Amino acid sequence: MARSLRVQQACIGTVKLAVKRNGFLNQRALAETIGLARSTVSNFLTGKPVDRAVFEEICDRLSLNWQDVADLSWQDASNELQTTKQFDWGDAPDVASFYGRSEVLSELEQWITQTQCRLTLILGMGGVGKTALSVKLAEQIYDRFEVVIWRSLRNAPPLNQLLSDLILALSQQHVTSVPESPEAQRLEVLAYLRQRRCLLVLDNAESILKSAELGGLYREGYEDYDEFFCAIADGRHQSVLLLTSREKPRSLAIRESDSRSVRSLQLSGLPTTDGQQILSACGLIAEEQDFDRLIESYTGNPLALKISAATIRSTFGGNVPAFLQQGIAAYGGVWELLDQQFARLSPLERQVMVWLAIEREPISFEALQTNWIPTLSRRALLEALESLQGRSLIEKVKPTLIETSSSGFTQQPVVMEYVTQILLSQIEHELINQTLKDLRQYALLKAQTKDYIRAIQTRLILQPLVEKLLITLHDKASVKFLLDQLLNVFRGKPLSYTGYAVGNLINLLSVLCSDLNDADFSDLAIAQADFTQTTLHRADFTNATIHRSSFAETFGGIVDLAFSSNGQQLAASDSRCNIHLWDLAETKKRMTLRGHRSWICSMQFSPSGQSLATASDDYTVKLWDLETGDCLQTLKGPANLPHSMTFSTDERSLIYSDDSITFWNVEHPEQQIIAMQGYPYLAKTIAFSPDGQTIALSTQAETIELWNRQTGECEYTFDQGTELVRYLAFNSDGTLLASTSLNQTIQVWDISSKQLRQTLRGHTQGISKIVFSPNDQLLASSSFDRTIKIWDITTGDCLKTLLGHQKHLMSVAFTPDGQRVVSGGEDHAVKLWDIQTGQCLTSIQGYTNAVMSISICATESILASAQEDQSIRLWNLKTNQVIQTLLGHTDLVWSVAFSPQNPAILASASSDRTVKLWNWQTGDCLHTFPHANWVRSVAFDLTGQILASGCYDQSVTLRSVETGEIIHQLRGHDNAVSYVIFSPDGKRLASSSYDRTIRIWNVQTGTCLQTFQGHRDRIWQIVFSPDGKMLASCGDDQTIKLWDCQRDRLRSFVGHQGTVTSICFDPASSQLVSGGFDQTLRLWDIVTGECLSTLNTCAGGVLFVQQVSHLFLANREVESEHSSPLHLSSNLDGTIQLWALQSKTCLTSLQVPRPYEAMKMTNLEGLTEAQLATLKALGAHDQ
Repeated sequence: MARSLRVQQACIGTVKLAVKRNGFLNQRALAETIGLARSTVSNFLTGKPVDRAVFEEICDRLSLNWQDVADLSWQDASNELQTTKQFDWGDAPDVASFYGRSEVLSELEQWITQTQCRLTLILGMGGVGKTALSVKLAEQIYDRFEVVIWRSLRNAPPLNQLLSDLILALSQQHVTSVPESPEAQRLEVLAYLRQRRCLLVLDNAESILKSAELGGLYREGYEDYDEFFCAIADGRHQSVLLLTSREKPRSLAIRESDSRSVRSLQLSGLPTTDGQQILSACGLIAEEQDFDRLIESYTGNPLALKISAATIRSTFGGNVPAFLQQGIAAYGGVWELLDQQFARLSPLERQVMVWLAIEREPISFEALQTNWIPTLSRRALLEALESLQGRSLIEKVKPTLIETSSSGFTQQPVVMEYVTQILLSQIEHELINQTLKDLRQYALLKAQTKDYIRAIQTRLILQPLVEKLLITLHDKASVKFLLDQLLNVFRGKPLSYTGYAVGNLINLLSVLCSDLNDADFSDLAIAQADFTQTTLHRADFTNATIHRSSFAETFGGIVDLAFSSNGQQLAASDSRCNIHLWDLAETKKRMTLRGHRSWICSMQFSPSGQSLATASDDYTVKLWDLETGDCLQTLKGPANLPHSMTFSTDERSLIYSDDSITFWNVEHPEQQIIAMQGYPYLAKTIAFSPDGQTIALSTQAETIELWNRQTGECEYTFDQGTELVRYLAFNSDGTLLASTSLNQTIQVWDISSKQLRQTLRGHTQGISKIVFSPNDQLLASSSFDRTIKIWDITTGDCLKTLLGHQKHLMSVAFTPDGQRVVSGGEDHAVKLWDIQTGQCLTSIQGYTNAVMSISICATESILASAQEDQSIRLWNLKTNQVIQTLLGHTDLVWSVAFSPQNPAILASASSDRTVKLWNWQTGDCLHTFPHANWVRSVAFDLTGQILASGCYDQSVTLRSVETGEIIHQLRGHDNAVSYVIFSPDGKRLASSSYDRTIRIWNVQTGTCLQTFQGHRDRIWQIVFSPDGKMLASCGDDQTIKLWDCQRDRLRSFVGHQGTVTSICFDPASSQLVSGGFDQTLRLWDIVTGECLSTLNTCAGGVLFVQQVSHLFLANREVESEHSSPLHLSSNLDGTIQLWALQSKTCLTSLQVPRPYEAMKMTNLEGLTEAQLATLKALGAHDQ
């Protein structure tokens, strides 16, 4: 019987009609359904001969009787032709169950049958299906050849043995003798290949290649295979050699690049649809997503899927999710398969494989090369990578994150898991036996890599290794002793000797222990150590050298962020009134700019990136030289300057607004270029159109105005509604304007049509900043709800929500390439995000623990401090020690107050929207009172029975301490309430607000008795005089105002150069003490308004000031030495200081231990001056 059939010419129309009738859209759909090459289906439909089994299968799929459409007469005639053909399948496996690969088969068939390709390689890692594919391909195209021979090289036969076998097969066993010399044998085989069209398939060609050396080299004694393969590739004949291998012979790789006679196909795993067919055929039933996870874990490797399916059936009862929960992909047969491949690697190839497993994601050639200590040559690394690619053990892909413009190298998941487990076993063995070769060679954690990669390295490498050591050594103390002893081995040794060993040991100690206090790291060369998440109290780094390691930063909550135009520099302003500049390429701080006396709410790089303009609540704009860090100019401005500053596009002008809009010449700030008069409202924010001709600004009248720069006239007004606009942003061509307020929405306006184009909804709290992407397709927003959202401007859809910040977000900015955003907020963190994946690439974590306010117990020497780190500390002023720490708030604590009648009761107010009542002696939280927004201030009345709280929701709440019930909800302010205080007689309550007013309330009735107006900006604090007749207030306008509670304001005290944050009366004299962000304490004469004394605190700014009795202090001799009143200040730098103002003396300073308190860093090398200064700010010292 003939092995080929064809459709009768008269039936061609019938079979084509059957294709449509059976629901196949085209030939391709039919081919993919059956698992055939499209060319085979095409041959069938056009009356060309195809394999008999294939012919019958197609007819069955088309519901046709094959005998009705077959050309049987041709069959009879072809029978005679077929008798001359020869098919020797050797030990080729049966591939009756074959899944997918239709496109691959089509491509290979085209190479072999339609081009002049004489040698084809199918490459891939073990188990990927090379053998099955070679058989399926040969079966599919056998009728195009006179001879088909399939042989396996698994047992590595010498070439003369293979050639003898081929000669016998090609001669159909007719020869009576075979030449003895390999050269004569090779020539005779080539002669057969010229005489007849032959398909020669050789499987498992890696068996004749070397192990433990770079890939593609032949084993000793097998070099003559190279001549044979090259002769086939280069010779003149009509035959084809098909090779399958796990790696590519080098000589063929060269020929592949030079001609079309040699081609190779890198076979990857099956797609999920085909993988699901394998799993179903193995008897598994599961949800599609579980199948997909299983297939993904093995990258579609057919053999691995079959092995795992057998395990799932036998061990897990067919439960796929239960198997997946184990988190183990490399085991059993899969492990053995990888063992075979790993055993073939050279030492350098093994090193590359380990580094790729540590890196966890695609890495560029240049970045990979930096891992070796000492540096590995480019040539050696390039050869190793090419070899590993040839062995199909690594993949070259486009990285998904930062390095999108270059290629990167990585591993399949199961390979990465296998290599990681091998590494863990080897490191554990070295630690126990103290051999330490790989411990020096590999960094188990990359201290300066992306955040999520570092977290993975900790979870999958460091933590399992510590667990292994605990099992072997039984307890934590023994493990710590071992790691400490191993550190001594490397003491005094150079980095070239220690490599990554010291950093690895330190990182293991960090995972093992909760801190590294009192550790001895002196005389050590430390590489890739991560100190950012641990404390180093009294740790010794004397004579140590630091290499590519990370420490915590010191900066406050982030206020604003800005990128330079080339994306290489990032600027961040913080709550300590500083600007920090980082080089993003190395994530290193370049410099810190200091000079402002209040928060910097707006920053702009000049278009050239050579200078930076910063605008602050201290009513100044400063221009900074970014090469030297010098302040070039200081420009005085109006009260709301921070929200109203930007560069013009020609870099020659700065713009701000007050009762007019003013342009400064940055080279000659004394020259105002133009002032736009007639502007009736104070601008809250401003945006400059890209062409420089239109200025958008928001007003207190809750409108957005468009002003023409040339004419100085307002051309259009958008009615925003009932909310004050917080932020404005133009897109790059000036056609769109986005605005946001505290109502949780973003509005996008069309400038040409003057219509509202989109309203973006999704945030659950107020939006702090918005910014367009450089290509104008996206918009990013930061919010007090702790999220960043990425919006599609065209559809209005939220494409991505970025989660990771722990507190309110204040700013967001796109990188100039539009691929990433940076965010910052009150959690002291700057985070860089990939907007496609939503992954956090880098976090720069700052540390401050400002003391927001203090309160002194009236009957005991106890001081309570409200801390930025969400805690409340109780200090004994006689011992200067912390005696209690109250934990329970989940955000910054703004205010604390002792009950005047029960000294054990303490109240606290927090940004977590709660007020808490505590018994500080026991540490118990007695009550929690929820609020609608941040709670800024809390105060007890004289009886201790009423508790008042001032909230950002513009209300004041009076509550019964005993029952917790609300007595009055006082409303009238138009902005956040910043402070509340009872009058000395307890009958009145005063409240101050960011709306620049002070209200006096009747406590009994809840009615507003008086409203004081006069401040030009937000009010921070108010305080009654001891007799209750006067009230003092202070705020962002840098003034202190004294009010007569019966009449009106008495006078303003001017002298501070920044926000005045706190004031207090001296009960025994006519004096007033004030403190502020300008880092000064000032003593004022109430009667004359004269500033009697100014004391520079150098504490990063004063937040609260309070008088203290000598009786409460530790040193009673203070009373005799300083008869004048003493005052306590709580400061931005985390200190509480005791001052004798008249003598300008700081008597003592209290501070919660900082992360690196008393850390010794004498002769510490490897850090920049900025980094050393940071360590000192966090408590370290160099003496």
